[in-house]
Amino acid sequence: MGTDQVDATLLNIGAEDVAVSPPAEGADVFPEHKASREPVAQRIVVTLEACASRQGAMTIVELVEATGLAKTTVHRMCWKLVELGLLEHSSRGFCVGSKVFALAATNPRISQLRVAAIPHLVELQRRTGAMVNLATLSGGRALIIDALFTERSSRLPKLVGHALPLHCTGAGKAIAAALDLEERERLLFGGGPLPSVAKSTIVQPGLLRRHLQRVAETGIAVADGEFLPGVKALAAGFRLRDGGAVAIGVVEAWNSQTLRAAPAAVADAAAALRRVLN
Repeated sequence: MGTDQVDATLLNIGAEDVAVSPPAEGADVFPEHKASREPVAQRIVVTLEACASRQGAMTIVELVEATGLAKTTVHRMCWKLVELGLLEHSSRGFCVGSKVFALAATNPRISQLRVAAIPHLVELQRRTGAMVNLATLSGGRALIIDALFTERSSRLPKLVGHALPLHCTGAGKAIAAALDLEERERLLFGGGPLPSVAKSTIVQPGLLRRHLQRVAETGIAVADGEFLPGVKALAAGFRLRDGGAVAIGVVEAWNSQTLRAAPAAVADAAAALRRVLN
């Protein structure tokens, strides 16, 4: 199916009756629905993001709850996205399809960042023995685009592909501290009160401003249980010539002895990656 056909198909997605199995072959699956409350593209993205938020598959009922969309809409949309390869279906439900990975892998910035960062992620893991990750600024959040895991880090969450908040994660703080003050203010404080993700999350604007200023001065961001209880992250970030921002860092249990060597190793990894990219 060509790109034009895919676009045309997606733009005809509507909300009708729901069934347990795929609609019958030849059925008018997506009749025009001119009274749609939300743009079709938005409903597609919301559905894909809901599936991506889970490690496993999601049922129709779970997707309805996660997206707030009508059950009929979710059902018909999911089966059409399966047909297009954007979702996959199993007995457990729906999950993101391999075509989404293929499309994402063609993003030139992310591809360049990942390729350039591989040796520095490997060296950072060698020096610290910790789980290491790479993030970039995307949509006002820290998008984790790559990571290396260890046997010891098997119990830590695998967040590749997840967009994390800037105010309470190691990668997020490192990116925020690397931004111009005006952009930092807009991204952090332009959308209302900051969410309290954990008990130790910094949500007071004045306190967070001072905290990020220290990160900018020292070059190392630390998030100790502010996003996930019992998990500590250290990261260093920098701006790219094209205006983007990147962070590289480590994630470990809060009491891990490997974190003692992490600040210097993280700073070195960020400096080396910056030289390559800039």
